[in-house]
Amino acid sequence: MKAVADTDSMDEVVICDNDIRFTDFGAMDLEGSARWGKSDPPFAFFGDLKVLRNRLNEIGRRPVRSDSAHAINIGFPETLEVAGNILERTYGAGIFVFMGKGSGETSDIPLTRGFVHHNKAVQTLLAANDWGGIETWQGGPVYVYNNISANPCGYWNWAANPEGNSRLGFAFYLDGAFKNYYFNNIAWGANNDLTSKYCNRSAFYQATPTILNAFFNNTAYRFAEGSGWSPAGGRQLFLGNVWDDISQFVFGHGKQKEDEGATYSNYQLDSMAYSRNVFSKIPETFGHLEGTGFGQTNLDGFKEAAESQKMLAYDVGIATQAQIMHNPAQGDMRPVPNSPAAGKGVKFFVPWSLSRTVGEWNFRCNNKTPAVALDEHWYMSPLVVNRDNYYALPRHDLQGTNLEASDYINGPLEDWCKGAIRFNPARGTVLTLPPPAGDSQSTEQPSEKLIQSPADWLEVTTDSMFEPGKEHTVTVKLKKTFPGQKLMVHLHWLKTDGWGGYDSHSFYTPDANAGSYDFTLNPSAHDNLNAYSLLIGMSPTGNWEGVTENASVSVPYGQPTPPLPSRMPGPHDTDQNNFLVEVIFQAVAGNQGTALVSCIGERGYELGFDNSGALKFRVKADSEVSVTSPGTVADGRWHHAIAEADRSSGALRLYIDGKLAAQQNATLSGSARHTGNLMVGKGDGQATAFSGAIDFLRIALGSLEDSKTTIDELYTWQFDGPFLRDFTGRKAGASRTAGAIDSGSNFTTVH
Repeated sequence: MKAVADTDSMDEVVICDNDIRFTDFGAMDLEGSARWGKSDPPFAFFGDLKVLRNRLNEIGRRPVRSDSAHAINIGFPETLEVAGNILERTYGAGIFVFMGKGSGETSDIPLTRGFVHHNKAVQTLLAANDWGGIETWQGGPVYVYNNISANPCGYWNWAANPEGNSRLGFAFYLDGAFKNYYFNNIAWGANNDLTSKYCNRSAFYQATPTILNAFFNNTAYRFAEGSGWSPAGGRQLFLGNVWDDISQFVFGHGKQKEDEGATYSNYQLDSMAYSRNVFSKIPETFGHLEGTGFGQTNLDGFKEAAESQKMLAYDVGIATQAQIMHNPAQGDMRPVPNSPAAGKGVKFFVPWSLSRTVGEWNFRCNNKTPAVALDEHWYMSPLVVNRDNYYALPRHDLQGTNLEASDYINGPLEDWCKGAIRFNPARGTVLTLPPPAGDSQSTEQPSEKLIQSPADWLEVTTDSMFEPGKEHTVTVKLKKTFPGQKLMVHLHWLKTDGWGGYDSHSFYTPDANAGSYDFTLNPSAHDNLNAYSLLIGMSPTGNWEGVTENASVSVPYGQPTPPLPSRMPGPHDTDQNNFLVEVIFQAVAGNQGTALVSCIGERGYELGFDNSGALKFRVKADSEVSVTSPGTVADGRWHHAIAEADRSSGALRLYIDGKLAAQQNATLSGSARHTGNLMVGKGDGQATAFSGAIDFLRIALGSLEDSKTTIDELYTWQFDGPFLRDFTGRKAGASRTAGAIDSGSNFTTVH
C-alpha cells in the first residue's frame, strides 16, 4: 500500500492477524510519497498505521534486482504501532521503519510517535547486508521495546574481509535515527567466533552521528561487537544494559563507515552517560571513545576516558566472571539467583511525544557545567534537513544563575543521576533562556520559477507549481524566428497513470519571431489530478491542424513552497498558535505569587502560584486571561501539571496529576509572544522566586489535541508505562536487575 501522488492521503490503516509465507520479494510495503531526490513539500499525508500480530516466514527468497526484500517496510507515517509480529527467516531486514521525514526534506513535521514493541525477528538478512533485523530511520520520538532480534545474518564477504567482518548485519540498527528510546530489548547472537563466516556482527549499530537516543535495560548476548556509534554530537545514554559474551569490543564509539571521512571539531561528550552496565566475557580491547584522547582501551581505560569528560554519569559499569543468566546459549535469558546484574538496572523517564516540542529539560546535573541545563527537545521543523548535520542543530539550553552542582537532587523520575533542581529563593537560583535573534520568517523567498527546455528551439518558464483556480503566466522564449508561423500554448492535465484530458488554452501570437512571449492560463481542478502538461506548438493558422513544431513540459500540481524560517522555533514563539507548558514539580508551603515558568512582559505567558498556593496559568495577548486550580498544590508533594492555551477551542486549561483541574473560556486575540527572557524558577521581581524543586519541564507549540492524544493517555504512559516494567511486563520494585528481564520473572526462552 503506497501513496501514488503527493496529494494522496492515507490514515487509520490496520494490517493485522495475517499469516504470510514463502514470498519472492517482501511481505508488506506501507509508504507515503516521500522519496529520494524530492526535498520540498507537498508530500502525501500518511496518518496512523498499525501492524499487529502477523506471522511471517521465509520472506523475500527471490528478490528483484536492486531490491532488498525487507519483510515489513514502513515509510513515514505520522503515528505508528508495530507490535506482536513474529518473523522467521527473512531474506532482507525484518522490520524496517522510517519516521519523521527523509534526509534532505524541508517539510514541517510537527508530530511523530512510533511504537515498535513485542516483536520477534529471527534469522533475518539471509540474502542482504548492511541492514538490521529491526531497524529505525530518521526522526522520533520512536519507542522500541520488549523486542527480540536473534541471529541477524547479513553475509558479506568472508574471504575478503578482516576478522569479525564476514557478516554485516545488526540485531538493532538505528540508520540515522534520532530521539529513539530502546529498552527491554533482547539482541541474541548464535556465533561470535571472529574467524567464522557465521559470526554475528553487532547488537546495536547507529549510522551517522545520531543524538538523543537512549539505550537502557537491554540484553545483548554473543556478538562480535556490542555497540557501534559516532559520538560527535553526544547526547546519548547507555544505562543498565547487560553485555554478555562480546568477542571483539563492547563500545566502538568513534567514526563509523558512514562518516569515516568526516572531521569534527567539537565532541559534546559531557552530555552523554555510561552507567550501571554489566559486562561478562568481554575482550581486553573493551572499547574506544573518540574525542577523549584515549585510543582502544580496556574497561578501566574506558571508565577513565568517560570520567575525563565529566559526563552525566561515567561509572560505565561492572565486569564479572560470574554467571548472569540461566542459559543464554539456549535462549533462557532470565537472571540467575543473586545475579551480578541484580540492582544494576535503571529507572528512566520516557516522555510521551507532543506536537511541536520546542524545549525539553530533564535537569540532570551537567557535571562539566552545572549552571547549564541541557535541552533535549526534538522537532523536525523545515530547517531540520540533512541528517549528517542534525547533531549540530541549535538547542535551547537554559543558563543558570546561582546554580551549582549542590543544587541538584534526586528526583522521582530517575535513579541513575541527580535529575532535579532545588530552587532556593535566598540564593536567587533561576534559569534563563534569552529571546531569539531575528524574526521567525525569512524575507528571502525560495525560487518560484521552473525553467525547462524541451527542444532546442524554445525555453519555457512557469511557476514552480500550478494551483487550480489561480492565474499563472507562462513565458515561452523562441530561440529563432519561424516565418509565417503562429505560436500557441494549450494546457492538459495528467493523472498518475497517464493523460487525463484537455484543460484550457491561451491565444496564439500573430508572428513567431525570435523573442519572449507571455501567455496567461487559469488551470482547473480535476479528480485524480497529478500534474499539468503544457503543449507548445507552431502552425500557420494558430490551430493544431497543420502543426509544424511542438514540444511539451510537465508542471507539478499544488501550492508554491512557503518560505523557509530564518531560525529554529523556540519557547518564545507563542504568537498566534496553541501551546502548552508541562512541568513536574515539588512546591513547599508558602509559595504565594511565585513562578515556575515565566515568559511574560507586555505579552507572553506564566505558570506559577496565586496567593493561596493554587496553580495559576496566565496568558497575555491583546488582553490577559488566566485559569487557576481549585486547591493548593504548594504542599511539599511532587505533582505533574500541564497548562494549555488552546486558541482553537477558545480555552485555557490546567491538568494536574492526570486530571482536568480547571478550564476557563478564553478568546485570545493578537500575539502572545514575549520579547524578553524566559525564566524558570522566578518571574518579575524577587518576590516571585520559587521555593521547591523541578524534575522535568517541556514546552510545545501545540495542544493535546494537536498532539492527537489525551491527558489520560499521556499520564498513564509517563507514570505507568512499559519503561517502568521489564520485558515480561513485571513492574520494577525499588531497584531492578540490569538487562531486559528483571529477577523473578518467568520468561524462559527467545527461541
